Amino acid sequence: MKHRFFLMAAVLLITTCKPERDNPLDEHYTGKKDEPSTVAVTSVSLNKTTLSLVAGSSETLVATVSPSDATNKAVNWTSSNSSVARVSSGGLVTAVTSG
Repeated sequence: MKHRFFLMAAVLLITTCKPERDNPLDEHYTGKKDEPSTVAVTSVSLNKTTLSLVAGSSETLVATVSPSDATNKAVNWTSSNSSVARVSSGGLVTAVTSG
């Protein structure tokens, strides 16, 4: 019986000493729930500013997302005119015809 009492007392002590960041009466109150922070993308740059290809040839573009610790650095590659140039999900640009 004594063992249960001491175990329960230790659990109560641990849980009551935890800072409550969402309790305005606690000294650690921040006004916010503990949520993961999000780092927004501020810019995306490419390894080339221009690209000239002949029909049937390809070249891979490399995108650099800033800042380096951005939460989501995924790049979605698309072509504005897929009858002239196609682009793969990895940035491989293939010329279809002149345009």
